[in-house]
Amino acid sequence: MAERRSAAAMMTIATLDDQLASFGEAVAG
Repeated sequence: MAERRSAAAMMTIATLDDQLASFGEAVAG
C-alpha cells in the first residue's frame, strides 16, 4: 500500500515539475 502511494506521489511531483518547467519557459519567452 505504501509503495503504491509513493508511486502516485512521484507521478504527481513529476507532473507538477513538468507544468512548472512549461510555465517557466512561457515566462522566459
